[in-house]
Amino acid sequence: MDTTDGIDYVRGNDRAVLATTRGDGTPQMSPVTLAVVDETIVLSTRETAFKVTNLRRDPRAWLCVFPEGWYGSWVQLGCIA
Repeated sequence: MDTTDGIDYVRGNDRAVLATTRGDGTPQMSPVTLAVVDETIVLSTRETAFKVTNLRRDPRAWLCVFPEGWYGSWVQLGCIA
């Protein structure tokens, strides 16, 4: 799947789990909702959230995006925040 296909999938499926990396190298995962703005996948969160702290230290992130009904197709996207 290329970037355009991933963005198109997110347009129709806004539920995801965001994975970031804690300071000790272990994963930290958070349920999030997504949107696409100007061909960029975005999410909203609190400034004090652990995911924000993690991304400031290590901008690598992964999303597992799936439909509202949970079952069906899903995609994994890797990105730099």
